Amino acid sequence: MTDLQEATETGFRNEIETLRNCWDTMRIYADFLDDQDRESESLVWRWLAKYQRIPHKRGYYTQPSRFDGELVRTITVPQKFKWAWYPEGLTAHKIDPHPTREARLDRLVFLSLRRGGHDHAYFPSYWEAVEALAAGLLRLRRIVDVN
Repeated sequence: MTDLQEATETGFRNEIETLRNCWDTMRIYADFLDDQDRESESLVWRWLAKYQRIPHKRGYYTQPSRFDGELVRTITVPQKFKWAWYPEGLTAHKIDPHPTREARLDRLVFLSLRRGGHDHAYFPSYWEAVEALAAGLLRLRRIVDVN
């Protein structure tokens, strides 16, 4: 990779992580990856943009207050559990009561991650969450490939 290509990729990645739901940037980044013959990586960015999905950034654990039962923020989530994917249909989670719509994956796609429990998959970084999704999408693609 040339210095210009590396700088371009860094720029895309910084914008994607900073702006989070920049679907057009994700599509353009996928085109850039295709131009670099990195089709397997471009697949996940096209998928994320098409279905408008991004991992959920977790800030605090929430637990019921011992006084009135209301959910309250208690402690900061450790870095190794900072980013998450959840399955579609999950209305609430015992620790993350309001996972974002963008972090909810179709059940089959969620299961392809092969990670976490039945109602969550945690990752230490945004990029590791996306890489796990990329690996899951490739597994699904191999299963349904008719060639």
